[in-house]
Amino acid sequence: MRKEPTVSTRTYSRKEVALLLDATTETLRNWERNGLITVPRMNNGNRAYGERELEQLRVIRTLRSAHHSINAILRPLKQIHKPRSDIFTILNTPIDEEDIVLITDQ
Repeated sequence: MRKEPTVSTRTYSRKEVALLLDATTETLRNWERNGLITVPRMNNGNRAYGERELEQLRVIRTLRSAHHSINAILRPLKQIHKPRSDIFTILNTPIDEEDIVLITDQ
């Protein structure tokens, strides 16, 4: 009999996620304010970080550690569903609406 993989329904608080990522809660707030991640909320209004959000945050943290700007990280997140070139090209190619001052990753 084949066993189906279990999907974790565990949720984490912002403080727990910050500890897991070795980041500050203010960093997580900043990433959310800047549109890098959207965190679902529970009925009481508290944020409920799940495994999906935790994975996204790990990617964001890795890219920030590699000195990519928030704008450069936001670019592929907006384009992720569009048929486009590879992630390296997306990260390093500004779009027409971006101000030259924001482009510091080149």
